[in-house]
Order: sequence, then C-alpha cells, then structure tokens
Amino acid sequence: MTHLLAVVLRLVVLGVLLTAYYAAMPYLFPGEQDANIGAGLLAFALVALACGLWGIVDGRARGAATATAVWAVVAVVFGVLWLVGLALVESDDSMTVSERLQVDAFLMVFMGSLVLAPALVGVAIGRALGGASGSEG
Repeated sequence: MTHLLAVVLRLVVLGVLLTAYYAAMPYLFPGEQDANIGAGLLAFALVALACGLWGIVDGRARGAATATAVWAVVAVVFGVLWLVGLALVESDDSMTVSERLQVDAFLMVFMGSLVLAPALVGVAIGRALGGASGSEG
C-alpha cells in the first residue's frame, strides 16, 4: 500500500507543478501567441529536475529496487496521462481525440523517459550518498 501511495503522491506533485507552470506561462512569457519552444523546454526541465531531486531523496530513504519500481510505475502512468491530456486539450474539428492519441503516441514514451531517466540517476546518486540498505521500502 505504501508503494501505491508513493506513486500517487509523485504523480499528484508532478501534476500540480505542471499546472502551476502552465498557469504562470502568460506571466512568464507575455505576448507569446505562437509556439514557444523555450516554454516547452522549460516545462521538460522542470519535470526532469523534480524527478531527479526526488530520486535522490528516494535513493537515500528507500532501497534501490523499491525506488526504481516506484519510479518506473510513475513514468508509465505519467506518460499515459500526458498523452491523454494532450489529446483532450488539442483535439478539434480537424482531428478527433482517438486520432490525436494515435498521432501523438510516441510522446508517451518520451514523457515516460523524461520522468524515469532523471529519477534513476537521482536514485543512484542518493544511494551513493549513503542511502538505505537493501530493497526495503
């Protein structure tokens, strides 16, 4: 049960961070009407930084196996939620939700990797800094 709560907590925090970021975008980038590549890269960096830092904490507090399993589940669920959210927001008369899901399916893997890779690096750093012994969680 604690592993499930750990997954849900990480997903909620990532969702809140991204929601706050997208709410702040008009103030961070005033007057931007076109695609803003810098804003997207900043959002990706925010996700990667949050996962990496939390991975360090997990590497110190949990065993490597437990932390890796938790972050793997977070990455998969985050990738799926990102894809579904994007499809719901960006579907219009030119493309339905199901068509958008098919076209953007590769983003699920990209976003999952954006979560998992920094988290695993963080877990390794946390373990090297003197993390928990074994794989207890």
